[in-house]
Amino acid sequence: MNYTVVALPVSPETVTMGFTYLKVFVSNPFELKRGHEVEFLVDTGAFYTMVPRQILEEIGVVPLVEKTFTLANGGEIRREVGGANLIYKGQIGYTHVIFGEPGDKPLLGVLGLESMGYKINPVKGELEPIELLL
Repeated sequence: MNYTVVALPVSPETVTMGFTYLKVFVSNPFELKRGHEVEFLVDTGAFYTMVPRQILEEIGVVPLVEKTFTLANGGEIRREVGGANLIYKGQIGYTHVIFGEPGDKPLLGVLGLESMGYKINPVKGELEPIELLL
């Protein structure tokens, strides 16, 4: 068999991973209408979702535990964690939320994303529904 190899030019934009931002409604787990829309950076390298403390307090979410998190640079931080609902395009999911402190950016972690029934397509940078398996 003969194979032809074609070398395609690759631009830095193709190699560099893009960023995906998503506006999600974050609500109190006991009062769905008591919530706030938050623009998140989707971060599939993070398990939990980080929401600014001020927003969580405004909607009545309370911290349940304090956990230690490892940062990308190897450092560690401690943050309080509670639970909230996330709603996107009519899909609702309950997830752990980190109480973000000043300087922390809102991040949508993989648990929150999957709780709503979505995954991210890394090529397109868009959400896709996931197959829900039992």
